[in-house]
Amino acid sequence: MDMDGTLVRSDTLVELWIRALKKSVWRSLAMLPLMLRSRAQFKAALARFVDINPRALPYDEDLLDYLRVQRSAGRKLVLATASNERVAAAVATHLEVFDDVVASDDHVNMKGAAKARALEERYGKDFSYAGNDRADLKVWDKASAAVLVGVSRAVRSQVRTPIEAVFARGSRVKALLQAMRPHQWVKNVLVFLPVITANAVLDFGSMYLAGLAFACFSIVASGVYLINDLLDLEADRAHASKRRRALADGRAPLAWALVLGPALVVFGLLAGLFVSATLGAILFLYIILTTAYSVVLKTLPLVDVFTLAGLYTARVVAGGVVTGHVPSIWLLSFSGFLFLSLAFLKRYVELASLRSMGVSDVMRRGYMAVEDIAMFVLGIASAFSAAIVLSLYVELSIGGRSYEHPQLIWGLVPLALFWLCRLWLAAFRGYMLADPIAYAARDWVSHLVAASMGVIYILAAYPIV
Repeated sequence: MDMDGTLVRSDTLVELWIRALKKSVWRSLAMLPLMLRSRAQFKAALARFVDINPRALPYDEDLLDYLRVQRSAGRKLVLATASNERVAAAVATHLEVFDDVVASDDHVNMKGAAKARALEERYGKDFSYAGNDRADLKVWDKASAAVLVGVSRAVRSQVRTPIEAVFARGSRVKALLQAMRPHQWVKNVLVFLPVITANAVLDFGSMYLAGLAFACFSIVASGVYLINDLLDLEADRAHASKRRRALADGRAPLAWALVLGPALVVFGLLAGLFVSATLGAILFLYIILTTAYSVVLKTLPLVDVFTLAGLYTARVVAGGVVTGHVPSIWLLSFSGFLFLSLAFLKRYVELASLRSMGVSDVMRRGYMAVEDIAMFVLGIASAFSAAIVLSLYVELSIGGRSYEHPQLIWGLVPLALFWLCRLWLAAFRGYMLADPIAYAARDWVSHLVAASMGVIYILAAYPIV
């Protein structure tokens, strides 16, 4: 039985590398030259530097059930993996289903041909082998039967050994795209807010620049999501809903995310610099702040929610600076309170869910589950503060703009407050099991509120009536 990508949906080498980076960036980078000289020595050094947590790994439960049935039928089970022997031993001890372990040591990288030779020396051709990728073809050639786990059509066509069982898996590319969270790009629509409030929607130049800012923020945000999920693997796996994230449950390859995450961040930043030096600077600060949030700020109570609110507001600032429609202090104040309420809402949902399950402390958070009531009070207060500031903004700022019927803009105030109150009521009743923005994106009432706001804006801005 192969381990990485087969029994374990994830890649333990990448998991160890991430844990090493979190423990010491410089020590981890110093190990990289060792990987070029000897992959076996690199794995051994990494396994000595950090430990794997076998209880937190995403196992293929269907495959485990299959193994237990085979064991009860009297078959001998061997964990044969290219992972270091320390990692393999920890997994085998935890699962308690294997009779023997064949793994890499300080000198031999037990992968492909090396694994095939080792198994042939021990068992001749009297063994079945379960694997998942092209490197396992050499082992299947020596085996009497093959168990295919998530194998692509191209690899399966090259398997010449009789197939004993097949375990299908979904598309890894689709899972990686899901991990990039394109549905969260809706947050970046905020870059258009200064253009909308300036009544410049028909200004092609402003909309074009705002569109470029939207694209840059979306690219950077997807990269940051991948990096954040890599850093939060173990915490996400301990969470009731986050454990189903594509990286946490092993559906998306960690190695791909480890490369794609930083690549998207760099590309988005460079694109932003191409559009505007100011946009590039804001994106750079956004990246620094989101990275700091992922590493440490999310563990600090209240600092985490204020940081999230700041990240939302940064989009508004970026849209204003890039298009030349600089947002007023009233718009920024409204945005700050609005996003602070949503940040408290996000944290309330997490804490309330954990408290309902009897969990007291939240991993990598600075809160106790019983503090959900504090999040509720602070979030409601922020929501009403946002409505008050919006009223002042409409009275003091909107009236001076070139609106045909500026008095209609007042209709946005009750709609905004209604929407926020609805979100909080949904969270209090336990209907909201995810991020509030993701919830609103699927909520028909939120769609109706957004449409109503759009109608009010059009009627106020253009001489239709």
